[in-house]
Amino acid sequence: MRKLRTSFAYNISQPEESTWIHPSETELVKDLRASGLDLYSIDILTNTSESYTEAIPVLIKHLYLMKDRLFLDGILRALTVKEARGIAFEPIYEMYIKDKDTKDHGAKYAMANALQYLAEKKDMPRIIELALDLNNGPTRFAFVDRIASSAGSKNIVDIKNVLSKLSNDVNKDIASRAQKALKRKKFL
Repeated sequence: MRKLRTSFAYNISQPEESTWIHPSETELVKDLRASGLDLYSIDILTNTSESYTEAIPVLIKHLYLMKDRLFLDGILRALTVKEARGIAFEPIYEMYIKDKDTKDHGAKYAMANALQYLAEKKDMPRIIELALDLNNGPTRFAFVDRIASSAGSKNIVDIKNVLSKLSNDVNKDIASRAQKALKRKKFL
């Protein structure tokens, strides 16, 4: 089994050899261990800079199984890695559009952050659609910079139009972020 190195800050906050597993993540940890990783918590994945490609299918499986929103947040954070690009976007997208919890922080916000990170060029129309949908509440904030960074010579006018709409958003944080994006050189 492969043991992942974790950050110094995480290491000093944890007991030296923890064997206790939270009941909400028992099955997840069991499946991650079966994939060859020596760990006792999802927190180890969110506190390592090492690659863990073997865990991606397990994490996606548990997206659908996890009932505890706190641990769902951990799974989403663990999927926000380059190894999950092209694999995890679709299941997280499906989960995001069904989820009605639009608090500033929490699992839906983690979904939005994962989606903006995992989005490939082909996914940008859906990211824009999510950002413009007021039903997604403040979680839409996560999409603004990703939309701005997707601007290229062929789509700059379209992206500028989207950012202009968002700059007048009812959510002041989203509007402010879009206004800042529009002031960047490429949009002037």
